Amino acid sequence: MAWYIAPPILSLRAFFAL
Repeated sequence: MAWYIAPPILSLRAFFAL
């Protein structure tokens, strides 16, 4: 599910930006 390795904030941002 993780598109790429990034900081928690950016990771969650991208996760909700699916």
